Amino acid sequence: VRDFRQKDHPLTAPLTKENDFPSLFEESEFALAQAYLQIGQEYKAQETLSSMLAHYASANINHSYYLSHVWLEQAKLAMRCNDDDTSLRCIVMAQDSGKGYLSVDQSLNLWILQSECYRNKGQLNQAMRMLSQVINEDVISALRLKAMFLRAEIYELQGREELAMRQLEATAKKGGEWAELAIEKLRTNYGIY
Repeated sequence: VRDFRQKDHPLTAPLTKENDFPSLFEESEFALAQAYLQIGQEYKAQETLSSMLAHYASANINHSYYLSHVWLEQAKLAMRCNDDDTSLRCIVMAQDSGKGYLSVDQSLNLWILQSECYRNKGQLNQAMRMLSQVINEDVISALRLKAMFLRAEIYELQGREELAMRQLEATAKKGGEWAELAIEKLRTNYGIY
């Protein structure tokens, strides 16, 4: 990846002939950022992601699958630093740049991440609104059950135990990983199930 950034590299001209940021370059640079994240080199990953954003800007690319994922990774890095405002901005950019490219689950996951940021900021009503958006989406997805479970946690934070318990009971009836977690929480916190 780094060699192709050099203007005198023999493959730079053919690769960038039709596009300033060809998909081969885009994919390999994103894979490099992912590799840095996997080995715990967040600074290098951040550098690579920022470089990608600069390439997208210079190539005038505003919507793409990888652009959306670059913003998502930026959001996750900001969350690790407890910078929820930056994370929220990055999530919105991920949503906007990913229109037409993201799967339903990827879109739902972005709403759940937004909810987490709002929750961290103490904006529980906003967090609840994002989770309700996920739950009310007319799709089959385990992420809807995750949102139900997380909504129960917010009810608990708000001191609304009755609603939390009902939400957990509804989640428990659905089956799967989140149902098991709901059952465990009902046993532990409410002495039922």
